[in-house]
Amino acid sequence: MNSHFISRIILKNFSNSTGEIKTFDKESNLFVKPNYHFSRVGYIKLSEDLFTESESRWNRKIENKIGNLLQKHKGDVYKIYMNVENHLALNKLIALHFVRSFFFLVRLQEVASESTNKLLRKVPDELRSVVANDFLAKVVQNTPNIMDDLYNKTKNHLNKYKLELVIPSKKEKFIIGDIPIINNKQAIKSSEFLVMPLSPDFAISVARKNGIWNLSTKDTRKLKKMTKRDSIRYWFCKP
Repeated sequence: MNSHFISRIILKNFSNSTGEIKTFDKESNLFVKPNYHFSRVGYIKLSEDLFTESESRWNRKIENKIGNLLQKHKGDVYKIYMNVENHLALNKLIALHFVRSFFFLVRLQEVASESTNKLLRKVPDELRSVVANDFLAKVVQNTPNIMDDLYNKTKNHLNKYKLELVIPSKKEKFIIGDIPIINNKQAIKSSEFLVMPLSPDFAISVARKNGIWNLSTKDTRKLKKMTKRDSIRYWFCKP
């Protein structure tokens, strides 16, 4: 099965009118040519259907909800954010991609140990126990329902917070990595944060209160640099 670790509904926002998306391969240090269709990137091919049930449920309850909102508002993330009733769905989207990031890491055997330890160092203290080494070992052993458990705990933790809409400077656009959640304890604005780009023009950030965070050119570039740094192999941008 092919499991998308980045929702196709999000990747589509980083594609052009024909569905093409620019893909940078850190291994070759080059953009992949020709540009892929957005549906052909952001997934990992699995030999087993271990988490098909979880993925199907998340697709129904979370991705379809966000997809319907994007379709209703013609991809305008600003309009979606400004309706507070949509914040719960956006929070769930962050939790989903946070969880998928770990799954993606442990399934890539050649980078699992190094990358998992790297990402664990960036996990907020309150979530560290959830993704401790014994938990990750269970994932590797294909323990049933582990994804649901991590997703629910992450979602419940994030529900304690609000959401900010993050807007890049006029000179810059956001990119998105194969680890779409940007997480750094030494953050631009606060001691801990989780940011997820939803389009080249908007991202959402877990915060203490709702609001709009307009980035300077310098801070936008910092966020993009972190995206490139924390991606495992690929990052994507609009052609």
